[in-house]
Amino acid sequence: MTSEAPLSLIALEPKPTPTDSLGVDRSIESSWPRKAARKEKLELALALLSLTLLLVVVVFAELDTSYESATHLTSMIYRIVGIHRSVERSGNVDGGRALDSQRLILVAEADDRQRVIAKTTLERYGYLVILADDASEALSLFRQSARPFALVVLDPAGRRDSGEMTIRQFKSIHADVPILLSRAPGANPRAHSAAAGWINKPLRAAPLAEAVARILGTR
Repeated sequence: MTSEAPLSLIALEPKPTPTDSLGVDRSIESSWPRKAARKEKLELALALLSLTLLLVVVVFAELDTSYESATHLTSMIYRIVGIHRSVERSGNVDGGRALDSQRLILVAEADDRQRVIAKTTLERYGYLVILADDASEALSLFRQSARPFALVVLDPAGRRDSGEMTIRQFKSIHADVPILLSRAPGANPRAHSAAAGWINKPLRAAPLAEAVARILGTR
């Protein structure tokens, strides 16, 4: 009469560990493809969420009816999702030339929301954008940049000279780079003669894009 192992002992017997021909444990490696697949699905979901939120911002900016809502939503997207890529759009105001050359624009703006709306708008039209908190930081970036800027969008707020002296400083570094002033309504227009153009604040998508295209379209 043959003896059989108790069922309780059979249930407790460990399952064989998968090994290769050299006897190396491959149980951990077998889980890698599943982890990679889950990671790819998560990245795809985040990308779709980012695109959806960015499209909402684009609609706000194009309608130009809710500046506060658009800038608040854009700020939220930058902080949570981290969108820092350009979005191609048909019907660019400059005929798509910016997408071909990826021209670099320096934006000097003290207000956080104004910086966000400027960056979002210009990147949506295919430009590369560098941000500065004020004119002093912008001058430093302008001077040190290895790549030439195509345009400077300058907020002269807080400058005693209304931006006139600041524009001269930019011109002393690279005289051929145009300056677009962003000014508060009713601001002193003294510096306008030295600038290539000006735009009223708060910044809005359509006027900003048109002003940039008007200046760079002839260059």
